[in-house]
Amino acid sequence: MSVLGRLVSSVCSCGSKSGFLASVQKSVLPTYLTTRTYRKIKQEEGEKVTVIKGEVFEDTKNVYVEKAVPDDPCPLRSRGIQITYEDVLILQQFITSTGEMLPREHTNLSQQEFFKVLTCVKMAQRANLLPGTEDQTDKQGNFVPKLNRYLTRYDVGSRTPIRSRGLPYTKRLYRIGDRRLARDAPRVSSRPWSLNH
Repeated sequence: MSVLGRLVSSVCSCGSKSGFLASVQKSVLPTYLTTRTYRKIKQEEGEKVTVIKGEVFEDTKNVYVEKAVPDDPCPLRSRGIQITYEDVLILQQFITSTGEMLPREHTNLSQQEFFKVLTCVKMAQRANLLPGTEDQTDKQGNFVPKLNRYLTRYDVGSRTPIRSRGLPYTKRLYRIGDRRLARDAPRVSSRPWSLNH
């Protein structure tokens, strides 16, 4: 029983029988519904009585994305959604109003998808697309002003060009991107993906 139902039933069971709450029956009280329903208010006017009813009806339109894998509890993986740091509307569902990430138990994400969302949230906060609590600093520890954060997906100073890489067989490579995001990202070509550039 919901908290409101317990509260009203305890008030109704008290000694005072006068007032509105004494006439409310427990069967009329709203209960907690686990399905997605909508509420509609109907007003019926009689000669001397106006009756206001609250009706609950289910949505007949199927506007939600159906699960490709119905048995998978992860909301992103079961629907085949691959996110990037620019999907701000999806990422906002997994953070608080201050920009902190919700724990994995509350989001019901799998471990792999949780770390992908965490990486995308950090990238979006660096690019100033999402709110964040901590100040942005570069690799040397200097504060980065908000005006200089445009298209800074990665830490400022972590992606510096290598001037002389050497011969192809002794080429110095450096890692770009996140391996979890690159592995599951939509592919355009059949070439094997590489994070070293």
